Amino acid sequence: VDLLHLDSEKLPSEQWRTLNVQINLHREQPRTLVTSDRFSELLKRFGKRAGLPGTQESWAMRAIQSLPRLLFPRPGSELADFVDRFHQFLRRSECFQERSSRRVEPLPPGGVWLAMTDVVSHAVLRGQYALEVVYHIPPEVLSLPEESPASLVEQFCRSDQRRAA
Repeated sequence: VDLLHLDSEKLPSEQWRTLNVQINLHREQPRTLVTSDRFSELLKRFGKRAGLPGTQESWAMRAIQSLPRLLFPRPGSELADFVDRFHQFLRRSECFQERSSRRVEPLPPGGVWLAMTDVVSHAVLRGQYALEVVYHIPPEVLSLPEESPASLVEQFCRSDQRRAA
């Protein structure tokens, strides 16, 4: 059993997207997936607690969570670091894991599931013999580049600053 999560691979650019394709290869048994809230809703509920860029109340948590990056540095921006931190926060959050709305997505034998899993929280509940392929989609081919996690974080921070002013 998998935990609900958002995919947060380190990509060449923050605007790249993650497309997850799963094919149920089992001849008889369905594969059971569950989806939950979208990134934008999770950002509203948990963003500040997860150390949203520009927030003051979570500096201690950000400092502790940044320790691995100090020991093992890798290129990335504050937005990319937040998206990775948010991914980890949601995996550890009892509130998110136990109380989030859930939609069961049965995948019949031979069925295909496609989702932009950087903005759709998801988990595999049961099933075996599946082919899972992750595609990284460059921003220049996106119809809705403003739906990338980095763009959503920027939009949220701007609107949060306007509300505070």
